[in-house]
Amino acid sequence: MKTQTPSVFFLLLIASSQLTLANDDTLNMHFFSEQPSEKRTVSDEAKENRLPSQPIKASDTTLEKEHVDSEEPEIHMVFYNADEEQIKAPDNYVSVKDDFSFFYYFENGYQHDSFKWDIAGPNGNPDTLTEVEWNDLSLVGFNAGFNVPLLYNFVLKADAGYAWTVAGNSQQTSFLHDGKTDSFTSVENDSGEGYAWFGSVALGYAFDFGSKFNDPVALNITPLAGYSWREQNLKSDKGRELLTGFERNDPSTLALENSYSANWSGPWLGGDITLSAFRHHQLFSSFQHHWAEYEAEGDWRQSKDVQKSTGFEHTADATGIVASAGYRYIKHDSWGLSLSVDYQKWDADSGTETLFTTQGARVFSRLNDVDRESLGINLGINMNY
Repeated sequence: MKTQTPSVFFLLLIASSQLTLANDDTLNMHFFSEQPSEKRTVSDEAKENRLPSQPIKASDTTLEKEHVDSEEPEIHMVFYNADEEQIKAPDNYVSVKDDFSFFYYFENGYQHDSFKWDIAGPNGNPDTLTEVEWNDLSLVGFNAGFNVPLLYNFVLKADAGYAWTVAGNSQQTSFLHDGKTDSFTSVENDSGEGYAWFGSVALGYAFDFGSKFNDPVALNITPLAGYSWREQNLKSDKGRELLTGFERNDPSTLALENSYSANWSGPWLGGDITLSAFRHHQLFSSFQHHWAEYEAEGDWRQSKDVQKSTGFEHTADATGIVASAGYRYIKHDSWGLSLSVDYQKWDADSGTETLFTTQGARVFSRLNDVDRESLGINLGINMNY
């Protein structure tokens, strides 16, 4: 068995001499062993039948692998300089990431609300007896939610939020004749207290056009069907009579607090649209159309003839629109920041008011209209797994 130790030592010595290259040169060394080569041999039968002077024919030769078990394979080294472009990943390399992702968010926000309702007289005359409005309601709070992908591209989505009223005012006006004419009392109140909350759950199917992880631009459209619950608790106190010469309200009761709690619950249909660009940027929007059952109850302490705790109840069928749009920045496909604008518009009509008097009687009137409008802006953080 022959040894190649001197050869290896000599080659390593050559490699060490290359260390005198400039600092910006990259020296690379590659060791490999050469595989046994295939060689062509003359068959035994051809050797016996061939004359010494006769040339060897191609047909008399065969290919066979030469195996030298008793010898060590030869070791080869190659020295070369490589630029970054020479060692980069091949052009057909694609960074693939599983599209399964659990997405949730938490955001703080501000919203500006308005709310009003009006009723007719007990016998429909006048057509508007009392109108109550809450204006310039300012609320601050938080929202949270998550999206979970299910089997076969189905998606489970849930959202919830809570907000506190920090400022606002309200006004109650009563009329003698149709068309909201000849008002005989008008009380202005402060409405800086109260709260609002909502919850929603939905199931949808995701249509993906491109991958948000691998493609420069990708589009996701998810039709959704869900159910939601919403409540707004409104308060008013520190009342001030705006009209003079009327004794409709006892002045000693104007400072008392009135409250009105409104609930909207029912199914909805809608969808989410997300446009992703360059993995880190997203534009998103959402639209929901709601069919809701409207229920509300009021505690009107300013009226002597109305029961306390629950003075009256409102019921009606309602519809609502909830929409949002925003921008989301995603950092390293795991977390990011979002800025969004939300809008809500709710309407209820052809309802019923049930008034509970202190004498134990119930008085029924027509609930003409309920309107709620809300505009909010939110800044949030989102996580993606």
